[in-house]
Amino acid sequence: MNSTDRRVSISVRRKGLFQFLMGLLAFAVILVVLLLLSQYVSNVVIPIGLLLPGAYALAGLVEFATGIPFIELARRWDSLKGWQRGVFGAFIVIVALFLMLAAGGLIVSRL
Repeated sequence: MNSTDRRVSISVRRKGLFQFLMGLLAFAVILVVLLLLSQYVSNVVIPIGLLLPGAYALAGLVEFATGIPFIELARRWDSLKGWQRGVFGAFIVIVALFLMLAAGGLIVSRL
């Protein structure tokens, strides 16, 4: 990796971190507003559009973690054969499930 690639990777990571933090902030604000609103209204419906900041944050997290722009990562994913996408996709889901369960167990054990 030469210095130009390293600078591009750092800039992608910086952009991804910023995108993650801004998406997380927007998602948190929407969540707090909905929680406050639910105290006054008995049934608050969450429109799917309000969850977009969460998706934006996750895309930024992927860019931050990999150092590759999201569109380039999508192009690479699409170039995989079907069985490779299936194996990698299943692996990603299993790892994500494990991390969520581990985080949940850690939180519950602290209560």
